[in-house]
Amino acid sequence: MRNPLYGALPRLPLTQPTPLMRLERLGAALGDINLYIKRDDIGALGGGGNKLRKLEFLIPPALEQGCDTLITFGALQSNHARLTAAVAARLGLKCHLILSRKVLRSGPHYEHGGNLVLDTLFGAQLHYLEAEADPLAYCDQLQGELRASGHKPWVIPFGGSDAHGALGHVACVEEIENQARDLGLTFDHLVHASGSGGTQAGLMIGAALHDAPFSILGVSVMNPEAQLREVVSGIVRDASLLLEAPGLQTLEPEVDDGFIGAGYGLVHESTREALSLMATTEGVLLDPVYTGKAFAGLIGRVRDGRIKQGSNVVFLHTGGVPGLFAYSDVLNPLEKV
Repeated sequence: MRNPLYGALPRLPLTQPTPLMRLERLGAALGDINLYIKRDDIGALGGGGNKLRKLEFLIPPALEQGCDTLITFGALQSNHARLTAAVAARLGLKCHLILSRKVLRSGPHYEHGGNLVLDTLFGAQLHYLEAEADPLAYCDQLQGELRASGHKPWVIPFGGSDAHGALGHVACVEEIENQARDLGLTFDHLVHASGSGGTQAGLMIGAALHDAPFSILGVSVMNPEAQLREVVSGIVRDASLLLEAPGLQTLEPEVDDGFIGAGYGLVHESTREALSLMATTEGVLLDPVYTGKAFAGLIGRVRDGRIKQGSNVVFLHTGGVPGLFAYSDVLNPLEKV
């Protein structure tokens, strides 16, 4: 199945095909699975991350409307905000980041380090909100102020997750399928972190458009299963209208919410194990907010037998490593001495 409307959508080239690497030692350690990692954390812009795929489709409408300022939302350590700021810098646009203190963490590492350092380096103006504040209301006010001063602001949705943004991951599936074919592989499972829902929606659409044979598991990092399934399904429906492909509306997301722990942005023991296993066996870094929880979900499925020995599994590394340094107080044992 191919979709002509997808190919006709304007797209800003921000990415190139990312590596697909075998994790032989880690796959053996987990129970003899054939484990691969899709390195969407590697990128030429902004410190890397899968949000660049979304921004490839989200930015062209802004440019068509003569935008000179980008606005987006996130938590203090938002990877999406960081990459939006980097793309704005690349394009010569101003950038305003509305960052909410919705994660129950404090201290200098979280409040001044990690992604926040990079946001500032990219020249973004940061707006801090308390957890109970309404970021959409603040955004409306900010847009009004910017327009009154002669600017043309454009709002990028939370997480880059709408119908346009989701379509960035159609190309991700195509890359995986091409790389697997070159290796003589057929993947059985794809596992990834699912937060604002756009990545999972896009992967599902990509799998449908490219007849990919693997299951897609979104490990929730934030929302209960029923809520995340509803969000992902809504984005799929919107994208199906955009592509005039009603058959996509029948797609059903698979979600596992068993690895959220105490909440979004809070480190669970299973997350620590996932970070440690990946680092000590393969020298690859995950982050504690997204990919650490997602890989913990993959480990859990191997251990309970839902991913069987001998399975070909690809883990999508969606990025977030700069945020790792905002958690050194809880991940570095030397900090506790």
